[in-house]
Amino acid sequence: MSLSDFLAAKPLYYDEIDYDRMPRAYASIKQQLKLPQIIHIVGTNGKGTTGRFLANAIWRSGFNAGHYTSPHILHFNERIWLNGRTVSDTELEDAHRKLLALLDAKTAQIDRKVELLEKKAELYRELKQSLINETV
Repeated sequence: MSLSDFLAAKPLYYDEIDYDRMPRAYASIKQQLKLPQIIHIVGTNGKGTTGRFLANAIWRSGFNAGHYTSPHILHFNERIWLNGRTVSDTELEDAHRKLLALLDAKTAQIDRKVELLEKKAELYRELKQSLINETV
């Protein structure tokens, strides 16, 4: 499943949250990760601005730097900034596919409701395309 399909199928709210999913996901891939040094910014206001300011200062000092923030405003890519630029769709898709390849099947699987939403979206796209083809 592509990242754009995954994001489009995610529900806004979950009926039930699996609090063990992220620790389980991390445990299954942590041996394959090389974690960089991290600055974790906490607080009520200004975390995004402070984080981007620090990442930019670090990068301009000649080091590799990244910044992750949430939520995004227009595009998911806005959340991830690497060495002076927002990541591209291709970079996000590549990272998504690599992550899916690392995760065990249970952790990588999407909630059944999300699968149903995805199927509905696929049927909608097919219907829309057939309507376009009929009017041409």
